Amino acid sequence: MAAATDIRALRRQEFDDGVFVRITIYQFTLDVPSVAGNSYSEDTAAIPGLLVGKDIVLGWGHGSEPIHDLMQELHVGAPDTLHILSHNSSGSPINPGSTIYRVVIARLNV
Repeated sequence: MAAATDIRALRRQEFDDGVFVRITIYQFTLDVPSVAGNSYSEDTAAIPGLLVGKDIVLGWGHGSEPIHDLMQELHVGAPDTLHILSHNSSGSPINPGSTIYRVVIARLNV
């Protein structure tokens, strides 16, 4: 498991629309280790203030080209912790390497 580094909030917008309280864009660097064929890797980014059940991932992108057969899922899995799951659906190992991620997190008004 790898941990994200250089985590920072790029932009935060506060709302009072009944659905969202705020939307924040975070950026971090993550070096996903080699993912074995038909397997997955679970990595984390420590983002202070994230709450399970209140914060959702609206979208993400990264600075590298998409990698065939590698699917990524991001979710708030624990307080202050963003989980990044990298699923390799091929029969061969894939090493995505280090890349910069930008993630949009929304705090729900619940």
